[in-house]
Amino acid sequence: MALHKGDIGKKISVICGSAIDTATAVYIRYQKPSGDYGYWTATKDIPNSKIYYVTTSMNDLDEEGHWSFQPLAVYANGRIHGTIVQGDVEATLHP
Repeated sequence: MALHKGDIGKKISVICGSAIDTATAVYIRYQKPSGDYGYWTATKDIPNSKIYYVTTSMNDLDEEGHWSFQPLAVYANGRIHGTIVQGDVEATLHP
């Protein structure tokens, strides 16, 4: 999956590694190349134990370079983090 700075409508999907059907909320946590971090509210893909987020703003992928993504599932009695995955956000050509 190629990610580019400013992409809108790009699906970012990560495997949770645990059953997510009973999760009350799911998130994708991220860390940007600058070290800034945050999260997106994600959507469950239950049959595949994945969660995903579709970028909605040019600000979602606002830095070029190496990013880290980690799934987080929240349950009534706790929360579970999934494996961190890495991805690069590439530059785009501008007029």
